[in-house]
Amino acid sequence: MIDANGSTRHLAVGAGKDAHIYLVDRDHMGKFVPNATDNSYVYQDVSNSVLGSGVWSAPAFFNNRLYYGAVNERLRAFPFANARIALAAQSQTATAFTYPGTTPSISAFGLSEGIAWAAENTNPAVLHAYDAGNLVTELYNSNQAANSRDHFGTGNKFIVPTVANGKVYVASTNSVAVFGLFTPPRLANISTRANVMTGENVLIGGFLLHGAGQRQLLIRAIGPSLAVNGTPLTGRLQDPTIEVIRNSAIIATNDNWGDSPQKDQISATGLAPTEPNEAAVLITLGPDAFTAIMRGANNTTGLGLIEVYDVSSSSTCKLVNLSSRGYVGPGNDVLIGGIILNGSGPTKVVVRAVGGSSLVSAGVTAPLADPVLELHDANGAVLAVNDNWQQSGEMQKIFDTGLAPPDPLDAAILASLPSANYTAVVRGKGSATGVALVEVYQLQ
Repeated sequence: MIDANGSTRHLAVGAGKDAHIYLVDRDHMGKFVPNATDNSYVYQDVSNSVLGSGVWSAPAFFNNRLYYGAVNERLRAFPFANARIALAAQSQTATAFTYPGTTPSISAFGLSEGIAWAAENTNPAVLHAYDAGNLVTELYNSNQAANSRDHFGTGNKFIVPTVANGKVYVASTNSVAVFGLFTPPRLANISTRANVMTGENVLIGGFLLHGAGQRQLLIRAIGPSLAVNGTPLTGRLQDPTIEVIRNSAIIATNDNWGDSPQKDQISATGLAPTEPNEAAVLITLGPDAFTAIMRGANNTTGLGLIEVYDVSSSSTCKLVNLSSRGYVGPGNDVLIGGIILNGSGPTKVVVRAVGGSSLVSAGVTAPLADPVLELHDANGAVLAVNDNWQQSGEMQKIFDTGLAPPDPLDAAILASLPSANYTAVVRGKGSATGVALVEVYQLQ
């Protein structure tokens, strides 16, 4: 550091039970002084009134600030000026750290985005993260998450958070916990596939956004490129169109995405349809209920797919529900709902297949009388099957979610799923046919 006279000072710092901060010049330590109370050779002696209590911990240094956490005191940041410590803290935490205080660690991107990490010796132990530029701002602590998700054991003395590889490692009495970026589980993509016919038997996809702010979505209507394992599906809809509706009003529409004024923005998402006459809309939406309707241009018919992709980088507004209505025919002429779950940890979902009286009350003619629901993983393996939801072993849990289907003949599955791709398939019991609704609700 450069002092007031322009000289370079190579400094060392220490503190102890007397609560003084001692700053010494490493090039001029002062040697032995006979009088143990004589600190005249110390470069700077900061009195105990600054820390307020004894020190059983080590400091951290970042961006010209010294961070000390004395016993039963707040973590404090002391700036340097002219190679000397300021005699008052620039900022301090709201939390006072019980014995033995806290030894902070700093993570940062160069000299920016500094975070001061501090462990609290309590039961349960608490890891705190503060803005290193202003310790008043607590960014996170391990007591904040619901259901004790981030608790990591009973505290212990002299624990130092260790920062490495983008993670923070912190010990408790009998364990070491690893903290990293947490991306809450979320629906990143919802889709539905069925035969697109005419009249009320077009393909209809509904979705809900909950939370605050807005989210950018890419909504696609796919037909000509539909394939399974590289093999084109027979009976594909050759020229799909898409409409996006909110409160009965059309807010966006497209026939051929290759002719859309959004063509460049859609391409930039990396999710553009592979065929120019397929349809796509890039739209930013806030929390509300929306409907996407897929039709065939000039009333053409065939197999089609509606997809809704979440392309936002961050927002508290999120997709929480898919509901798709389509025609279920015989054999493999089924209604398919697909979801992609992203994020850390599993998420609970309720998947429903609705028909019969539930759709009659909604004004749908010729509904599927008795839907059967299958939930498949990304490899096609069947994870769960249900015919009538009240005969499910999860009946009470499904009822408790508030999402139980209204008709006993409707089907429902409650599942806790890790991040991956999943498919819900709706068939008619005994090869029955009719209009059905497949729904996926994210519970957490």
